[in-house]
Amino acid sequence: MSNLSRSLLEFPEKLKAHDHLVQFYDGEEFLLKTVINFIAPALLCGEGVVLIATEQHLRILKSSLQELQLPPEEFIEMGQLKMLDAEFILKQIMSHDQIDPVKFDAVVGGLLVEIGPRYETIKAFGEMVNVLWQQGRHIAAHELEKLWNSCLENKNVTLLCAYSMDALCEEKDGVSFIDICNCHSHVLPAEGVIESQTSRELMRKIVELQFLNMIGAKKMEQTQINLQDLTLPLTSMKIELLNLRKSLEFKQSLMKHEISHNLENCQQHLNVLEKMLERY
Repeated sequence: MSNLSRSLLEFPEKLKAHDHLVQFYDGEEFLLKTVINFIAPALLCGEGVVLIATEQHLRILKSSLQELQLPPEEFIEMGQLKMLDAEFILKQIMSHDQIDPVKFDAVVGGLLVEIGPRYETIKAFGEMVNVLWQQGRHIAAHELEKLWNSCLENKNVTLLCAYSMDALCEEKDGVSFIDICNCHSHVLPAEGVIESQTSRELMRKIVELQFLNMIGAKKMEQTQINLQDLTLPLTSMKIELLNLRKSLEFKQSLMKHEISHNLENCQQHLNVLEKMLERY
């Protein structure tokens, strides 16, 4: 994972405190490269870094930092890097399947307050919203985005979120793709190289086109599935009709043979009667 793509996230000077970015992605490898692009320059520049990600992603990110000669254990020991399991943090900040604002401020806000005084700026990556969305807790994901925005208002933190584009293809519980985009200051396209000078408006347009393209692809896929569902019974009906036709033809053939045989018998009886009449 040492070959990093060029993108906005490789230019820390282009990002400001309170920026709230969302990266959409199709593949896991692209997501992890994006996160490395985001946090590696921050660690090199002496910024604080907070990662709240899935256990699997944390493990891969650790390995990637090691490959870049940025040993994570050393940064963790110094207190510059915090790596936390997203599902563990969610359990701490949720009540009755919803985000508890008080618990969020205590746990997440408290973590940022703890690391804040030692570092002038902080880069944070949060995967909790995607975990919630994948679990079907769409309203909770939307609420968490809004709580993050409130939290960022008075802290020197730049936050990166990420969503699998595939998971956002349909509106869920009244929360749409546009609602998620509107929670962020920057909307970053999936699988592609976006140069630092690309405007926010253009990036959002690209994301919207990617979204519409995926919706179209999914509808086409569903149409093909529906056609396949129709084709199978249609084929079955054709076979059944063919069998009925063959059966009918066979019965007609039998009937013709039987009628012909009966007619022949009748003719023989008539011949016999005619001969008898001739005698008299």
